[in-house]
Amino acid sequence: MVTGPGRATQASRPEMAAVLATFEQLDDWGSRVQNAFSPPAGSELARDDAVFPWLATADIAWQGLCAAQDHLKAFRSWLRHEPPELFPIATFSLLRGALVGGAMATWVLVSDSVDERTSRSLAVAADWYRNHLNYGQTIAPIAMDEQKHAAQLDHIRSRAKEVKALRAGLPKANFKMTEVIKTANDQLWPGDEVRALQTMALWQAGSGDAHALGWSILARNHDMTPLEDGMGAFVGMPSDLDVADAYLCAYDFVAYGFYRLDELSQVR
Repeated sequence: MVTGPGRATQASRPEMAAVLATFEQLDDWGSRVQNAFSPPAGSELARDDAVFPWLATADIAWQGLCAAQDHLKAFRSWLRHEPPELFPIATFSLLRGALVGGAMATWVLVSDSVDERTSRSLAVAADWYRNHLNYGQTIAPIAMDEQKHAAQLDHIRSRAKEVKALRAGLPKANFKMTEVIKTANDQLWPGDEVRALQTMALWQAGSGDAHALGWSILARNHDMTPLEDGMGAFVGMPSDLDVADAYLCAYDFVAYGFYRLDELSQVR
């Protein structure tokens, strides 16, 4: 199984026209994320944030959106490079990163229930602290200041305990990315079974790319040359439609995330 280079498409190609039309919006998002975000006092989101201000609902959503738009802009840079090139595996791994950030922000913000939004943001916070603690424990043997590093680990543990206590009184939220993407998709576009199936298929194939598992090539445009004994040689070359579908799936989540963040930040 091998991969071949894919040439970037021109604006006149119908599959990529919708992608190219979004690029100006990426600049607007890029300008926004140059500064930290804080919802205005008196807004619904500010009230959400008061539950756990150390890693608040707005912070969780903002981090997801920052990461997502960063991935989308990196993809745009590939298309604008001369000579332009699409990478049969890395392209979809990159767009998967955008999908994760956008879907996470959507999942946290989409509900009209403050308890559900808070429960979901705290579920992400719990995972955030768990991973930060694991990292800190990994590098502990090489810490330059062992006492300071140990104090930082104790601080992380303390915050994690606060999050655990707060979650006990809220609806249960399970921060598993497959379920996050599925739930966000269902709540944002209820009843759209085609979009739901497409989103999950793109997520699963993108995970194959990100984890260097070659099966994902077979989920997209490819050529196969039959060999002996039922074997075959596969060459993967992403089509315009493959790329556009993956990009726009991620983009729609990111666009909604920014929209919903602003909606919840209004002072009524």
